[in-house]
Amino acid sequence: MKIGITGTAATGKSTFASLIKKHMPDFSIIELNDVAAEHDLFSGTDKFGTKIVMIEKLTTEINKMLKVKEEENIAIVGHLLPELKIRLDAVFVVRASLEELINREEKRGYQFEKIKENIISEALDYCGVNSTHISEHVYEIESDEEIERALKFIGNGIKGKSQLEMSSKPIDKMPELFSLIKGPNKYKL
Repeated sequence: MKIGITGTAATGKSTFASLIKKHMPDFSIIELNDVAAEHDLFSGTDKFGTKIVMIEKLTTEINKMLKVKEEENIAIVGHLLPELKIRLDAVFVVRASLEELINREEKRGYQFEKIKENIISEALDYCGVNSTHISEHVYEIESDEEIERALKFIGNGIKGKSQLEMSSKPIDKMPELFSLIKGPNKYKL
């Protein structure tokens, strides 16, 4: 089984991947940021000082890895997943409340404008909307219950018991965004 895990920065992608590894130790976890760093796939930095990844070259490296590990269960993890031209069995979009996202990114030292950009990206579900070319099975997860259901789904999938269908509901962040816009906030939304 080949799955993707994506979401806005600081939503919990790596945490979800670590839960998969804990419950299914034979699963290989491939972090896109690690692959980009290992192969020096950067073309410069953006206005926030974030490294710009060469997407086509990253896609090439990931496709090579998928071919070499054809028989393995693999989770590819990263916010850049929707930008890649690859095919996977399923994609899980990890979501978070906008307030939680702000708190996590502030603790990580993200710049003001980058947090603002990520709030909007999360509210618009950029990763979810743009992952549909990777798999016809795209599932959004946020609550503990949804995470547990996803873990069970993946476990069943690697045992050959899954039909690649999992109940999932879209997660709407627009009411949260509107509340942030209406109320006082330092992000001037």
